[in-house]
Amino acid sequence: MRRLAVLLVVTLAVSTGCRWPWEPKAGPITGSISYPDGTRVWRAEVAVDQGDTTFTGPDGSFFLPVPAGAESVTVRARDGFTPGRAYSATRAGSVRVPVGKDVIIVRIVLTEETPI
Repeated sequence: MRRLAVLLVVTLAVSTGCRWPWEPKAGPITGSISYPDGTRVWRAEVAVDQGDTTFTGPDGSFFLPVPAGAESVTVRARDGFTPGRAYSATRAGSVRVPVGKDVIIVRIVLTEETPI
């Protein structure tokens, strides 16, 4: 009988939207980085405020976790890291997004140019 009661409590908790303590409270951020002409950026550095940093893949895509306790974050990206490519300027872009429990999908266009 006790097992049935515990099972009932757990079932009700899960069905009403309660989370397990080990579940992340916010969904991850994923998306793509591109230049204004639509070309995807390979090896762009992507960072989240007070969080992790990563680089984009060959298709310009990235995946980052959201820092714990954040209500909104700014995702920043910049180029200049592609091996074998000479840069006369670096380009950057950013976007501020609200944090939720679902996956956050962003597209950042590198429009801010800084000469080297």
